[in-house]
This record gives sequence, structure tokens and C-alpha cells, in this order.
Amino acid sequence: MEKSPKERLLEAGAKLILEQGYNNTGINEVLNEASVPKGSFYYYFESKEEFGLKVIDYFEEFIAPLIKKYFDDTSINEIERIRRYFTCIAEMIRENHYKGGCPIGNLAQEMAPSNNTFREKLKRITDNMEKRIADLIDASGVISRNRIAISPMELAQHIFALWEGTIIKLKLEKNQKPFEIFEMTVFDSLLRISPGD
Repeated sequence: MEKSPKERLLEAGAKLILEQGYNNTGINEVLNEASVPKGSFYYYFESKEEFGLKVIDYFEEFIAPLIKKYFDDTSINEIERIRRYFTCIAEMIRENHYKGGCPIGNLAQEMAPSNNTFREKLKRITDNMEKRIADLIDASGVISRNRIAISPMELAQHIFALWEGTIIKLKLEKNQKPFEIFEMTVFDSLLRISPGD
């Protein structure tokens, strides 16, 4: 089915914002990328800010099926679900030739210091992601079995921060070595379930 002008605008905006940032993306550039007449933008969006917030929704809707696919897969253990999710995203970044990276992380770095509306929306998304990871960590028993002195949420927040740093390194190095280090640090150390006593 042919996409509506609004869908094409959001898709074009998501692509451009991922590659070059929100502030560096102009409305005319989005219109040209989407092949949509100029008057259409303000028919669907009151402002560039509203458009940017809808693009964040677009990114969240794009990633939601992947989160469900991996985090809800009860055929494998909780830690392996987390590993497979991050492996999938790292592979997507590789396939995109290390351009863009994480749209939520990119926008958080760019917009959170200066725009509270963006900051709150982005924080809600990252909070939800950390909560999903924390729930899997808690269910795995790794905290108690390894006698880790922090909560599942604190560990999830730390892992998410490591992940965002890894994405920066992936874009800088343009190879998978940073992900290999992330995988070793997180899954062979922080989330490695030690044999029972």
C-alpha cells in the first residue's frame, strides 16, 4: 500500500535526523527527501519541534517489535535474550556502514540539554528500556547468585550507559571490535551466572 504524505515525511525525517541530527535537518530538506509538496508539512505538523517529537515516536515504534521479539522470547534464558537484542542492533549498525547509530541516544545528546520537552520524551523511552533490561536481570537470578551489590535497575542503567558508549565507538572505529568488547564486559563478566555454591 502506498504511504501517505505524513508517513513519507516521518520516514524521511527519521533518516535525515539519524544521519545528521535534528538541528542540522531543515524542513525543506525533509520535503525534498520525502518528495512531498511544501504546503503539506504544516498541514500535518504545527512546527518543526512537533515534527521532531513525532519522529521520536517513529523511532520508538520501529524498535518496539525488536524489543518484543528478543525480550519476550521465553524459549531462551533471560541473559541470552538481552545478548541477542544487542547483537541484533549492533548488526543493524554494521549493515548501515556505522552511520547514524542510536537515534534516541543521538537526540538525547543533542537536544536534552536545551529542550525539556525532548528531554522528557527521550528519558521516558530510555527509562522503559532500562526497566525491561532490569526485569530480565532480576528474573535471571544473576544478582543474588553473583552477590552483586547493586540493584537490577542500577545494573541495567550501567549496561545501557555502556551500550551508548559502545555505539559511539562503533561509529568512530567503523568495525565490530567495540561491540565485541561490550559483549565480553557485559555477558562474560557483569551478567555471567556463576556456578552455584
